[in-house]
Amino acid sequence: MMKKKILIKGRIVHDVGYRLLLMNSAEDLRIENFDAKNVKEDGKQVVRVLVESSGDNVNKFLGFVEDKENRPERAKVDSVDVVGYDGYVRPLESFRLGFMAYQQR
Repeated sequence: MMKKKILIKGRIVHDVGYRLLLMNSAEDLRIENFDAKNVKEDGKQVVRVLVESSGDNVNKFLGFVEDKENRPERAKVDSVDVVGYDGYVRPLESFRLGFMAYQQR
């Protein structure tokens, strides 16, 4: 199993559908464990993504994330940084349930 932390930074990466897009892609690519949060870092918007799956699945997901064609239409991305990660990553289904409950509020 491989784990990665992905930081998608830019002027506009919050409230444009990024987490939903990434969650759906993770599901399509059979990523077992996934988390994505909107955070701020040095005054910039950041989507912090954690993934854990087989090396092949994670590499396919990274390819998806790094492809500029796979961004929400209104997103303004400055950089995508990928680093190793050794912490806990929750199951994708757990993320999905929490995300959907939050969206319905």
